[in-house]
Amino acid sequence: MNPKISLIIEIIWLATGVFCLLTGFRKTVQFGFSNGYIFYILAVIAFIMYSLRLYLRKSQKNK
Repeated sequence: MNPKISLIIEIIWLATGVFCLLTGFRKTVQFGFSNGYIFYILAVIAFIMYSLRLYLRKSQKNK
């Protein structure tokens, strides 16, 4: 995969994680945890995907 595309995908995952975290915080403050917990789960998944993409990109770079 093109390194620029990998970097763009990483940035998208990072932005998605931050957006979900902020949205989850807002929903929790407004409506309670029962309406905001899904955004925290999505944020964790997005940060895991970001970490995985970062690891894969760096390992591809070293080859």
